[in-house]
Amino acid sequence: MCEPSTVAVLGAGGYVGGALARRLHGPGVRLRLVGRRPPTVGPDLTAGEVHRHAADVTDPRAVRDLVADADVVVVSVLYAPHGSWRDADADPVAARRVNVGVVESVLAAVGSARDPALPPPVVVVPGTASLDHAASLNHAASLNHATSLDSTASLDHSAHGEFSRYERHKAEAEDLLMEATRRGGVRGISLRLPTVYGAAGPGGTVGRGVVAGILRTALDDRPLTIWGDGSAERDLVHIRDVADAVGRAVASPDGLAGRPWSIGTGEAVTLTRLFTLAAQAAAERLGRTPVPVEYVEPPDGATATDARSSVVDPGPFSEQTGWIASTRLEEGLRQTCDVLARE
Repeated sequence: MCEPSTVAVLGAGGYVGGALARRLHGPGVRLRLVGRRPPTVGPDLTAGEVHRHAADVTDPRAVRDLVADADVVVVSVLYAPHGSWRDADADPVAARRVNVGVVESVLAAVGSARDPALPPPVVVVPGTASLDHAASLNHAASLNHATSLDSTASLDHSAHGEFSRYERHKAEAEDLLMEATRRGGVRGISLRLPTVYGAAGPGGTVGRGVVAGILRTALDDRPLTIWGDGSAERDLVHIRDVADAVGRAVASPDGLAGRPWSIGTGEAVTLTRLFTLAAQAAAERLGRTPVPVEYVEPPDGATATDARSSVVDPGPFSEQTGWIASTRLEEGLRQTCDVLARE
């Protein structure tokens, strides 16, 4: 990064975006935080410059005004009016405008007001670890019918039942980012994330994700229900570790640009173990017996994603950057319980 650097975080008012903003601020950084309302993020962002903006990031003109001169742009936006990636299925057009359209606008605008003698700007887009599963299926065609630049980012039309609308949008956005990097306009980095949970720091939130929902249910002394037999495996990464991964990517982009990288713990946790640990964490926090864990048939709204195991191999990213997920699941669940109990 050039000093001083202008770093724009789109979606800084959200759960992940707010954590990334905390990680990226510091001396010599002009931090530009963008949200639907001026992001508060927290009172502790005092080092360097911090500028907060309210903007509609689905408006390409607004995006251009915010990122044209940026050295780094982090796109942390998600169409989730009801708090879930599943919302994309209810309104695919509106969802694509956010999940893909914002990336398109950033790629069209970023660097247009920069000195051409400087290296191309860095664009970081958090993706989904589900695309690792797509790669394992060896599909060659991308979802938007364009020629795929990287088969690891592609999903075949014949396998649409395997993937949610959200996953297909993420594949399309990743392809656009890789293509722009190959053309030399940006240094694009896609960080594929598994399930993210936890609070990033003092004043941070735990979001509305699945882990927070499980813990809230247990803290309310209600039984936890698992769809299916609980054998599906997950990789859960703490938000602090995600923020650190993004910080490392921004600091040393040249070895990372132009391909996707998987971010996670590399540890498989069955749903049964996750729910059991969550029940125990809530019980310890409140000093009572753990709530029961029950198994039910998946509801009509369940998708293939819900039943699919997903465990990440973070080895290549760790070798490149020295990053490693440092928060153990038991510790992260206890910390998340403490935040929720205070709420």
